[in-house]
Amino acid sequence: IFGDFTSEFSIAFCICWDTAISGGHHVNASVTDNVNIDVSEKVPTGEGWQTEIFDFGGNATVQTSVNCFNNP
Repeated sequence: IFGDFTSEFSIAFCICWDTAISGGHHVNASVTDNVNIDVSEKVPTGEGWQTEIFDFGGNATVQTSVNCFNNP
């Protein structure tokens, strides 16, 4: 990737002892932003979801959501 890309990172956690089943993200960007979604996956511990984007121009933001299994 060439140019001045800015990295934006977002993470959503489950409550204690719960496990992430799936997750997603919402990118807020203008039509002139060039956004590449680099990572959208479960965190290594399995207790949340993480998203990382690269934005040419630095104006985009990302918000992550997670669906968790309630492990009583």
